[in-house]
Amino acid sequence: MGKGRRGLRLCVGLVVVVVVVVVVGCETAIPTSTPAPTPAPQPTPVTSTVPGLVAAGTFQDAVGDVIDSLERQVRTRDDLDIRSLEAIADGSTLRLTLTFAGPLRPPPPPAVERMSYGVHLWTDGDLEALPGGEGGGLKWAVEVTNATVSEGFQPSLWDLPEQDLGRAVRYQGALFPGRAVVTGDTIVWTIGLAAIGNPRLIWLRVGAASTSDTGSDDRLGMTDELPDPGAAEAMLLLQP
Repeated sequence: MGKGRRGLRLCVGLVVVVVVVVVVGCETAIPTSTPAPTPAPQPTPVTSTVPGLVAAGTFQDAVGDVIDSLERQVRTRDDLDIRSLEAIADGSTLRLTLTFAGPLRPPPPPAVERMSYGVHLWTDGDLEALPGGEGGGLKWAVEVTNATVSEGFQPSLWDLPEQDLGRAVRYQGALFPGRAVVTGDTIVWTIGLAAIGNPRLIWLRVGAASTSDTGSDDRLGMTDELPDPGAAEAMLLLQP
C-alpha cells in the first residue's frame, strides 16, 4: 500500500510539471490580445396570440313601459324604466351596463320598498331553445338589491341550476365574484367569465322591480323587462 501511494504522488507531480511547461510555452508563442467571446444566443420570448372568448352587444328597450301589478302604465319611475343593456365579454370578464331613463333613487329601507335590478343569464343552452325552455334552463343571475341590507344596494350572483330554487346558491358580500357600481342612471356589473363556467353562449334577460307595502294585504309591484314580449332575444355568442 505504501508503494502505491508514493507512486500516485509521483504521477501527480509529473502532471503538474507538464502543465506548467505547456503554459509557459503558450505565453511565449500566443499574442497577449485575444478576441472577445461571442455571446450565446438568447431564446425569443413566447407570447400567446390566442385571445379569449370575446363578444359585445347592445340591446335597447322601449320607452315608458314600466307597469304595475295591475298592468297599469307607470310614468313616474324613470329609475325602473330600462333604456338599454350593453354586454361585453373581453376574454376573461363579462361587463354588463344597464342604463335607465333617469337616475336611480337612493334605496329606502327594505321594509318600506324592496328594489331589485338584475340580469338573468342562460348559458350554453341549445341555440334553438328559448331561455327557460328545454336545453336553456336559467343558470345564473346577477343583481343589486336593497332587500338584504339595512341601507344601500348589495350585489349578488345567483347559481340557479335548471331553475330549481331549492338548489339555488347566492354569492353576496365578500363572496360576490366581481364588483357592481351604481352611478347616476347606470348599474355596471363586472364578473369573471370563469365564475359562470366560461360559456360560449349567453342569453340575457333584464328585470327591474320595486315592491312596496300599500297598507293592505296586497303589495304594489312595478316592473320593467328587456327584451319586451315579442322582441328579439338578447344573446351573446362568444368567439375565440
